[in-house]
Amino acid sequence: MQTRTYGDLFKLIQSLAGVTAFATNEQDDIANLINKNFQTAYDSSQIWPRYLIPSQKRRVAAVTLSGLTGNLETYNGNYFFSGTQSQGGGSSAGRVASGERNSVYVGSSGATLFRNYSSATSWGWILGAPNIDFNTDGSIFIPTGSFATYLSDNSGDFNSENPWDVVSWYDPVAVDAAPLNVQEATVIPYSEYGRETIGEFIRIHKQIAFDRNSAQEYEFFVNENGGNVINGRVNEFSFENVGDGYTEFRNYLYATYKKIFTPFTTSSNYTTSTEEVPGEFFQFIAYAAYSDFLRMDGQHEKAQLEQENAQNYLSLELERVDVIMNNNTINKRFSTYVNRQSR
Repeated sequence: MQTRTYGDLFKLIQSLAGVTAFATNEQDDIANLINKNFQTAYDSSQIWPRYLIPSQKRRVAAVTLSGLTGNLETYNGNYFFSGTQSQGGGSSAGRVASGERNSVYVGSSGATLFRNYSSATSWGWILGAPNIDFNTDGSIFIPTGSFATYLSDNSGDFNSENPWDVVSWYDPVAVDAAPLNVQEATVIPYSEYGRETIGEFIRIHKQIAFDRNSAQEYEFFVNENGGNVINGRVNEFSFENVGDGYTEFRNYLYATYKKIFTPFTTSSNYTTSTEEVPGEFFQFIAYAAYSDFLRMDGQHEKAQLEQENAQNYLSLELERVDVIMNNNTINKRFSTYVNRQSR
């Protein structure tokens, strides 16, 4: 896609202002105004082709954890179902009963939620940071060791089958209750290794969308953890190589989203900067920043005129995007029995 340089943008604003160079303090002001209007242009449409990612396969987290503070605050967030434990371990953390396969949830911070077997009648969930090993069959081995950060309480819910069923947790070091909140979820996080960071969720599908077949679409809501699917079930999963021939269980949904906004980083040598400026935003940013500069100088009538010029440029680009998108279904949604039924 077409781009211009930041230096060209800055020099155009100078030309509109009728100056050969802005004063040093004015240059910083103009840079701030450029970023302000860059954000405005980005926010004006969900479907700028430059930022739109349609129906991309994204990992789905099964657990969200919150409530931790201090050094353990990084343990808060999304946890992915990564597989089941293989048999092994002694009486301490990591032990699994013969014939059992307990779920293991790994967070992006490296922390792990897993279930420990200590006797035939005592099972407990543990939050810690063990050095887990992936077996070639997709199962997970957690070596024996005492590395628990928090344990599920043993006063009535020690045998909870799932971590979100645990009523209370305690700190084994402080021997006190822990402010730990564990919830079941079906959530697509904003960030994923090797993928663009999601700036805005647009649509979520069960299968790949906008291809040959119909795809079931989900309702969702957004919070700090990501896009939370309502009444959704993940049915696509795979065992994927995580290095050295070992595999990990991963499940997916398909998200259509807008890439995150990234402001310009130029902070000096403005007129010679080669940082790329989206071509579709170039004229709008120039005139809008100039308008803000006039307003800052008290020239409100001139500022209004230049703001109208800027809006005209933006409207032309938005119209072009609308014409393109009216020929496809990226931003359209038709509710039918076929695409909304659970199947």
